[in-house]
Amino acid sequence: LHPTSKDILRGRGGATNRHPGNHTFRDEARKLRAEYRSSDTTRQEKYLLSIELVKRVKAYGGRFLERGQDDKWYEMGDYDQRKKASQVLREEKWT
Repeated sequence: LHPTSKDILRGRGGATNRHPGNHTFRDEARKLRAEYRSSDTTRQEKYLLSIELVKRVKAYGGRFLERGQDDKWYEMGDYDQRKKASQVLREEKWT
């Protein structure tokens, strides 16, 4: 696989943070973040919001990619995709 500008790259540091797909991902997360972080939002609702974020990424053609030990890019599994979505919805750094 070759990452495109729509893909979300898993990893740490500047290269992944500056990737256009990660910017778009954070922009989409901002639209859901207030509801996610509301004290009235249940765990089940947070779970559903993270799934919604993954669906939005896939709707615009994005994929969740991670680099394997062989240095190639692979699509993350559904569980890891949702966990990544939950993580970005919780973050305060990108508010």
